[in-house]
Amino acid sequence: MKKEKDIKAKRKAALIVLAVLIVVSAAAELIINAGKEDTANVHIQIRCDEVAEAPEILTDPALAEYIPEDGIALARLKYIAKEGDSVLQILEKICKNNNIEVKKSEDGLIEAIGYLKNGDCGEGSCWVYTVDGKLMSDNPADCKVKGGEDIVWTFTLNGGHDIENV
Repeated sequence: MKKEKDIKAKRKAALIVLAVLIVVSAAAELIINAGKEDTANVHIQIRCDEVAEAPEILTDPALAEYIPEDGIALARLKYIAKEGDSVLQILEKICKNNNIEVKKSEDGLIEAIGYLKNGDCGEGSCWVYTVDGKLMSDNPADCKVKGGEDIVWTFTLNGGHDIENV
């Protein structure tokens, strides 16, 4: 029992440290980009709510320990991009700054973010993105920002059909 409490306490401490690192990294990025011209402020977040609610759907149960309990892999944060940057470029930069691995195909389609890869919850499970609440079918390398967009990457269980307004 004590060992289980120690594990939970360590896990909680690790999540707090991770949250602090994310905030510090985001603040540093804002400072670095603050004086640049032709900037486009966007908001971005990464979610895996469906998996967090039912981790038993993972094809590899060992992955469950890497799924945030609240389903938020990266909390919504402001990012100062360059006008014309692609959604893919923004994802790659923000993930690099937050030590989140991104795997993509040669044509720029996302295959994995963090520990979750397409297919980890069966056929149809994959990473999709929305811009201002609209599910996008464009390759993220081709979707350019102008500024003010709200980008959400979500791990879907059925090709995006379960994505409403996130």
